Amino acid sequence: MILAVPILIAVTLFLGWLLVALAINALPLFSGVSAGLLVIARSGSIAEGLIAGALVGIAVATIGPVAFSRARSPMLRLLVVFAFAGPAATAAYHAAEGLFGHLSVHGGERQALALAAALLVGFAAWRRFTDRADRLRAG
Repeated sequence: MILAVPILIAVTLFLGWLLVALAINALPLFSGVSAGLLVIARSGSIAEGLIAGALVGIAVATIGPVAFSRARSPMLRLLVVFAFAGPAATAAYHAAEGLFGHLSVHGGERQALALAAALLVGFAAWRRFTDRADRLRAG
């Protein structure tokens, strides 16, 4: 029983980190899963769907920072960043809202906490995306 509490805390922190990492990469993940399911729905095999999904996810994750670093217009750069940070914030909002719903937080507190989580993850995705693009531009 003494080991259960530290193990539970470690597992909870790991799952929280995993949730944030998946939310930050929401657009490439969603694109890859959608492409894989489309291939499977169009009479493709599961292996073909996995390959197509992986290729599309990698392509989206790679092309986004390149497009950001090559864009000259600030408005175009803002659109590219919002294309990546928007789904991350949306995924974080819904994940936090569901999590706080299971923890019996009701009403305005649940919405406020979910909105705070969405803002934090959205800013983290924005920062991670622009850092990746800046490394591309510098290197």
